[in-house]
Amino acid sequence: MAVGRKTVAPRQTITSQWGNWVWDQSIQTFSDRAARNTQFPAPHVGACCSLDSRPGLLFLWNGSAWFTRQEGEAQVTTNASGGFSLTYPMPFTAIPADIQLTGAGDAVWFVNVNVHRANLTPTQLWGVARQADGSAWVNTVIDIYWAAFGPD
Repeated sequence: MAVGRKTVAPRQTITSQWGNWVWDQSIQTFSDRAARNTQFPAPHVGACCSLDSRPGLLFLWNGSAWFTRQEGEAQVTTNASGGFSLTYPMPFTAIPADIQLTGAGDAVWFVNVNVHRANLTPTQLWGVARQADGSAWVNTVIDIYWAAFGPD
């Protein structure tokens, strides 16, 4: 529940109500999942945290589970069928999100990518780079901006 900015004057006593309000609106850091689940057993919807065991990821509580998002840029070379794969920085179970390929070689057009959930593993995203006419980009270097969202 967002209620605006709270301030505390020097030497003012911090009440538990104010302390709880600050806790609920800050990003807590825990050593790992077990510590988070023990120390934060009933997070509110929208709660955020980070884990030392999974650096660089921010976790969001949706009311029933913790989720995280990873994104990045990569340059990959497609195979003879137009397929490619990339490795996530941190392994997790991804749900396909949005993938944009920007150009092939020196080209400046957008490329469509078909990503099938069956081709996701906890460590990699696999896809097929397709041109606007549906044909595959074969044996081509492509620059990818990718994003994946999934449960912790």
